[in-house]
Amino acid sequence: MKKSVKSAAERILDLRSTYSETDLMDAIRILSNSENWARFQRTEQTQSKKSTSDRLAKKPKKEPDLSKVVADLRGVDHEKFEMLSRFDSAFRQGEVLRTLDMVRDIGASIDKSFDPGKSRKGAISKFMKLLASLPTSEARDKINYILESERNAYDSAEAYSQLAEYIIGKSE
Repeated sequence: MKKSVKSAAERILDLRSTYSETDLMDAIRILSNSENWARFQRTEQTQSKKSTSDRLAKKPKKEPDLSKVVADLRGVDHEKFEMLSRFDSAFRQGEVLRTLDMVRDIGASIDKSFDPGKSRKGAISKFMKLLASLPTSEARDKINYILESERNAYDSAEAYSQLAEYIIGKSE
């Protein structure tokens, strides 16, 4: 806190201890009808707008809902757009290809020169561009393969959990 702000706060507290509540309210009413009050209000509004714009400027940008390459397919190839947009959404939400290694492996199986980058988030648009470059039927096959792999991983994890519960339940 600035010294001037602290000093102003202390002076206001001193006024409250020196004058009655009624006297202070009357003084505020008088000031609110004067030019000084209007100038104070304009200054306060300007400062609040600045602080609001500062807060807005510091917010992180919202991640796009779809990769650009998928959005570009909207008017060109409706079937491919629908398929890739659903997959893109699931991909962004972490429902499929949850790790960068998974993205790297699947991407390399499609194109040996695929480089996803250093983060999963950065790899999403590159992977979607790779899928969009494939013919619709081939892209559908790759998506089905990915979804099947995810389901099999879930099923085996579920089976492992059931086995663990069975073993733990047996030992009690």
